[in-house]
Amino acid sequence: MFFTILPLEGIQWDEQSILLGCTKKDVEAKLGQPKIIKNSYYYFNSELRFDFSDTDELEFIEFLAGRNGNVQPVIYETKAFLILADELYSILKDRNSGNLIDREGGYSIAFPNIGIGIFRESTPNDVVDLISEMKALGIDTSDNPDVEEQQMKASYWATISLASADYSW
Repeated sequence: MFFTILPLEGIQWDEQSILLGCTKKDVEAKLGQPKIIKNSYYYFNSELRFDFSDTDELEFIEFLAGRNGNVQPVIYETKAFLILADELYSILKDRNSGNLIDREGGYSIAFPNIGIGIFRESTPNDVVDLISEMKALGIDTSDNPDVEEQQMKASYWATISLASADYSW
C-alpha cells in the first residue's frame, strides 16, 4: 500500500488523508482501532506510527518498515524506501532549502524546513569498517552475506517521518 507524504501537512492515500494537528479520534475514524503504546498509535503491523501531543493532536507520523515493508511512502513522486539513500537525501536536501540536522553522523537526518526526518541502520563508513575488520580476521568478504546485509542497510533508508515545521528534532 502506498501513502503520499505531504510535507508539513500529513499523509494521503486513495481519496483519504490524515493531517498533522488532527485528533486521535480522527485517525481512528480513518484507520480503525490501533495498537497503542504510550501516546503512539501503530497500524499495519506496526509499519506506520502516529505520535500525539499531550492535547491529543497528531504531531508526528513515521513509516517504519523500510524497503521490505507492505506500507510504502512516496514523497516528491519518489518511493522513499525503494530509491538509494543518497538519491533521496539529495531530493530532500534540495527541497529543504536550508539547514539540516545530522547529529548522528549520517544515521538520522532531519530536514526541518520541510518537516521530514530519515533514518538508516548503517552508513557507508560502517560497511568499510566491517570489511576491514573481517579482512583483519582473515574472513573472505566477497559474496559474504554479512557484508551484503550491511551494504543494504547503508544503501536505503529504514524509516521516514513527517512533522510540523516547529517540531523539535
